[in-house]
Amino acid sequence: MVVLKDFLSHFNKRFGVQARESEVAYRPIATGTCLDRVLCFKHSRKVAKDNTVKYRQCTLQLLPGTERPTYAGADVDVLERLDGHLIVEHEGRVIPSQDAPARPNVLRAVNGHSTHTTLERNGLGSRWEAILASLDRERAEESDREVVHRERKKATPSPRKPTPKQIARWEAVHAAKRKGLSIRGITRETGVHRITVKKYLKAESPPMTPSRKKVETT
Repeated sequence: MVVLKDFLSHFNKRFGVQARESEVAYRPIATGTCLDRVLCFKHSRKVAKDNTVKYRQCTLQLLPGTERPTYAGADVDVLERLDGHLIVEHEGRVIPSQDAPARPNVLRAVNGHSTHTTLERNGLGSRWEAILASLDRERAEESDREVVHRERKKATPSPRKPTPKQIARWEAVHAAKRKGLSIRGITRETGVHRITVKKYLKAESPPMTPSRKKVETT
């Protein structure tokens, strides 16, 4: 630090130039300006159907207000302040939010009381109870659809016997191969598509098409 101070003083004496105007060129901050909303990282997001916004590893639950019950489908801005605090804005207005619940159909307790309790204390519980219940049902239905989708993926297809047409094609392809024909020559002689010819040449026996297993949904 001592070396830097000495260097700056010598540098300014040698290269410093007197300013034309001695007045400060910086403009004063406008009255009412919130620096936390200016000096921050701003990212655009779209609100999900369950009235939540995802930002990195965090999911924020937007709370309904007197002017608008839900922001599903709306474009909002997520402001990350320098201290890491997150704020959600819509058309320049801050939307009250909190951490989303851990499970789809259960709202996480905050400071010893749930979001439903918070709304009731603010006089909004009776008005938005049906809206929150609808959001819970939508989340539960999405969770059920995900379970059905995973079950379909886990369903192992059972092989079935090759058809007489597949057997005849396989035998014709291998018979042409024994003649020394190329893939193009086998295609011309048998009339089988070259992609099918390649598949049949790799197979030691006539291929078996797996049958699709139906999953019953309730």
